[in-house]
Amino acid sequence: MLEAKKSVMYRERIRGIRLELRYLLPSDVNEGYLRWFDDSETVRYLEARHIKHTIDSLKDFVIACSIKSREHLFGIFELSSDRHIGNIKIGPINVNHRSASVGLLIGEKDCRGKGYATEAIDLALRHAFTNLNLHKLTAGIIVGNEKSLHVFTKNHFIIEGVRRKQNFCDDEWRDEIMLGLLCDEYINVRETCD
Repeated sequence: MLEAKKSVMYRERIRGIRLELRYLLPSDVNEGYLRWFDDSETVRYLEARHIKHTIDSLKDFVIACSIKSREHLFGIFELSSDRHIGNIKIGPINVNHRSASVGLLIGEKDCRGKGYATEAIDLALRHAFTNLNLHKLTAGIIVGNEKSLHVFTKNHFIIEGVRRKQNFCDDEWRDEIMLGLLCDEYINVRETCD
């Protein structure tokens, strides 16, 4: 499976209306990419906020994801400009249960509030349920991150529960909202939208 992923990695492109997802490569990591992770507002709700990053550490992360068959790290690129505006990750994949988590980052501030996150999640869902044959996707949202909660529920994720005081964020303990979407639910939504 690892070899299959490596051979597909450089040509896999998931195209939408305004965006394209493609496997992130070490060559995609540059000063602009590092800037996202140095910005406290951008990483406010990400685990990445706890680490001081360098270009080398970010390249190492991209390489580590690329060699793990159960991690799918995509760059989000604008079709019109080919500009790298963020990332979306599916994984780790639990092969026994055909499930995975989804994480999203829109790093370029001028691309927020334009519906790009909604489109990127939709493209990742299509890939996860169609190409990866997953049964369920999950996401965790720290309370206070209303924009992410809105984007995931707009993509038909359902709130499944709350993990109380799960994350230390902004000098206080915050709950984490757990969301999920089943393949059957995704298919039903797609059929009613087409």
